[in-house]
Amino acid sequence: MKSITKVNNNHRHRDETGAEEPIEKLPDAMLLEILYRLPCCRRAVQFKSVSKRWLSVISNPYFICRFMDHHRHYFCKFTHVFQNTIDLNVNTYIRLVSYDHNDNPSFKFDPRVGLEFLDFLPVLSLHYPVCIQASFNDLLLVCTQVPTASFYEYYICNPFTKHWLKLPPIPTDGTRTRVMIGFLCDPYICDSDSDSDREQGCITNAHYRFMVVRILCPKENTTQIQTQLQVQIFCSETNEWCNLVVSSPRKLNFNPFMPISCHAGLIACNGMLHWVCVKDKEIKGFVVFNPFNDSKQCHNIHPPIDLSLRHYVSLGVFRWRLRIFQLISFYPHNFYAGSFSLWELEDYSNAGTWCMKRKVYFSDMVFGDFLESAKNIYGLDYVDERAKMMLYRDMTFLAFHPNDCDSVFLDYGNSVQLCNLRTGVMKRVYYRSPVRSQFQLVQPPWPTPVPPLPLNAPSYQTQNSKWDFLASRDHF
Repeated sequence: MKSITKVNNNHRHRDETGAEEPIEKLPDAMLLEILYRLPCCRRAVQFKSVSKRWLSVISNPYFICRFMDHHRHYFCKFTHVFQNTIDLNVNTYIRLVSYDHNDNPSFKFDPRVGLEFLDFLPVLSLHYPVCIQASFNDLLLVCTQVPTASFYEYYICNPFTKHWLKLPPIPTDGTRTRVMIGFLCDPYICDSDSDSDREQGCITNAHYRFMVVRILCPKENTTQIQTQLQVQIFCSETNEWCNLVVSSPRKLNFNPFMPISCHAGLIACNGMLHWVCVKDKEIKGFVVFNPFNDSKQCHNIHPPIDLSLRHYVSLGVFRWRLRIFQLISFYPHNFYAGSFSLWELEDYSNAGTWCMKRKVYFSDMVFGDFLESAKNIYGLDYVDERAKMMLYRDMTFLAFHPNDCDSVFLDYGNSVQLCNLRTGVMKRVYYRSPVRSQFQLVQPPWPTPVPPLPLNAPSYQTQNSKWDFLASRDHF
């Protein structure tokens, strides 16, 4: 708190007559108590321009700690980023839909299309192919391939602050046609001598390390059992790419390119990557790869005992907890036996402990305008039992609602449905264009800073200018 009170009186704001404004007569500690109750970080950062005193108070790590602590129970604003491709050889088209939980919560389409919301990245002016590969909170991992060179370039950026960091290039491997990408961020205690600095660094997420993990597809048939994988990892602490061979200690098949595994995806949670372990078209467990602590081998956690092992699953994260969502929609003789199920991982030890959070059968669901949408899409006058089975087979999981532990977003046709597993109500929230991939940007109480590279590392391009985005268009 001492650093808050050390502000030069010459920096206090005065009116046109030179008299001190009434609020400037308040001590810094009281001014801080007022400012950290502002409704959002955008307003807080805008108030930095009021005076040098306010700039000093709002920029102080202690203020950011208090601000984040005060807003941690508020509803998060989030944005769905839809992308039409995951291939750098195809022109990328992106559509944004933002949700702001205010007095009139609703989804709003961003007027910008294509890659306009990333126009602050220098690579866009060069017209190189660009594709979003992963996200973490409000950060994006963006990839581009230089047409005249045989290497990839990766950018880490925050679309809200317009800050970005360019990673060292990595050579391409023409023999590998498929790669799975993971983006990990792990808060850690900084090396400061001050206990308060270390605490503030963790609370504000200003000090953390990150990794970009590229899992290379085996050259052989992707459906074969694999007990070893070739992995390329970039670590922010070394500022280098390294090539590793990761093995399974129990000789399990942990090939993430199996169809069931690809459907579930590669999910980052708690500084670890997770994907589905499959053998003989049956789920055998979930692979956990922790490159920060053990980059040579993966570990396995058992599936929930009531999981349907031959049906597809989707993985996701809700408030730092790994979750499984399973949609079972095809029963030959009984449509209403279909169900939505949700599990949450409570403990990684002892091969994992899962807890079923929700299970709702179709017979208990209130589908609202979903069936009406299906009639319009397929030109049906009436949806019978068999048609319903086929319709629900086409639904796919998008994401867990970041503010509601019981709700998930589902994709169906040209619409996004919000399904509440507690009430059993499913409703359409908006229409969208066909996409291949979707990312969810969740805005924390204070923007995540683009992680800096080590001071002694070779310098690559970066941009962390003043937050002039706060005065720009309010799209996010």
